[in-house]
Amino acid sequence: GSDKGDTIEKQSCRPDFAILCYPVITFTDPFTHGGSRKNLIGENPDAELVKFYSNETQITDKTPPTFLFHSTVDTAVPPENSILFYSALRKAKVPAELHIYEKGAHGVGLAQKDPVLSSWSGRLSDWMKTRGYLNKPKPSYDDPAKVADPDFAVQGEYSGEIDGDNGKQKLGLQVIARGGGKFQAIAYLGGLPGDGWDGNSRFPADGELKNGAVELRGETATATIAKGVVKVRHNGGEVFGELKKVERKSPTLFAKPPEGAIVLFDGKNADEFEGGRVTADGLLMQGVTSKRKFQSGTLHLEFRTPFMPEDQGQARGNSGCYVQGRYEVQVLDSFGLEGKDNECGGIYSISAPAVNMCLPPLAWQTYDIDYTAGTFDAQGKVTKSPRITVKHNGVVIHNNIELKKITPGGVSADGPEPGALHLQEHGNPVRFRNIWFVEKK
Repeated sequence: GSDKGDTIEKQSCRPDFAILCYPVITFTDPFTHGGSRKNLIGENPDAELVKFYSNETQITDKTPPTFLFHSTVDTAVPPENSILFYSALRKAKVPAELHIYEKGAHGVGLAQKDPVLSSWSGRLSDWMKTRGYLNKPKPSYDDPAKVADPDFAVQGEYSGEIDGDNGKQKLGLQVIARGGGKFQAIAYLGGLPGDGWDGNSRFPADGELKNGAVELRGETATATIAKGVVKVRHNGGEVFGELKKVERKSPTLFAKPPEGAIVLFDGKNADEFEGGRVTADGLLMQGVTSKRKFQSGTLHLEFRTPFMPEDQGQARGNSGCYVQGRYEVQVLDSFGLEGKDNECGGIYSISAPAVNMCLPPLAWQTYDIDYTAGTFDAQGKVTKSPRITVKHNGVVIHNNIELKKITPGGVSADGPEPGALHLQEHGNPVRFRNIWFVEKK
């Protein structure tokens, strides 16, 4: 359920990183710490319980980056505990660093009296600096009403006309905030993606906010953005086009669930999800898995990526919509990017979207997904692969794509069983609303 008055519910429970000093990791012989195992799971635990509480078996790609420190002569907790954990982290491709010193008893702490062993805290400091944990936090906004960055008012979409060789020609412009008054812009001949763009003509430019206006400079033209208007100029200075800021909305925003639909989230509570958390303004937070499981059907989902101007790539508004817990339709602030399989709308590692329909950060967007589950024979072998059609903000970006493999990071193994809707936790404040599913009969 939800607790809208509790601000702690707005925070992810996942640690950003872990620091483990001579840790008890495994409960398996011969490397376990007998006292810890006995106190936690009893004198004679069964094998499944031992496996469950052995932390090296619980590593996934969602495990936080980890720093480990141990010593070879630790007789209380053998160093194999750290080695097992580190090996599992590597297998899951989780960033990790392990330091094993030749000498040093268990529980040495900072080891300030040992000139060699005490160096572990310096190694930790280096690791934290390398990973950026000691840097000033980058700005992140999950509510447009609370954005305290002037760049937010500039970024977004613009549309208008320019004087071309054959008369007036429609031009679209996407302006991406990069932090600190810096911007990148992409011009689209014919109009914005999904609104006339020819799919080929894409012209980048860079700019900076100065004296209340943004000056953009590309290879063949320059532009000035001020008060929601773009003046496009030849490099010689002559104005040959004007664009105005627009706020496009998906035609399926606020789509009402049809009769017979299973409503997974309507803003009242998160009871349909394991680990469900709701913000004070009634939005579903990322990192949840539906309690119900599904086969074929149609999913409607609305999402909003945060404004994180100083982050880039996979660190910028990252989540994911896993159909059946197996196939990820990527959720990411990919506004203005090329449109790859690991960007918004992409089916991760399988198919890039036909067009990048990602709207600016903090704009509500929609996925309307038609999914046909695969079929299997009596031996569990695939006889027909699942297929998926995805509309992003009303535009078809995948049309009856065959899914020949599951995507990484899901919560369900491949197989004939029904699967849950999983909204991935990636540490970014992505928000969701109006989620419903219509099962195919």
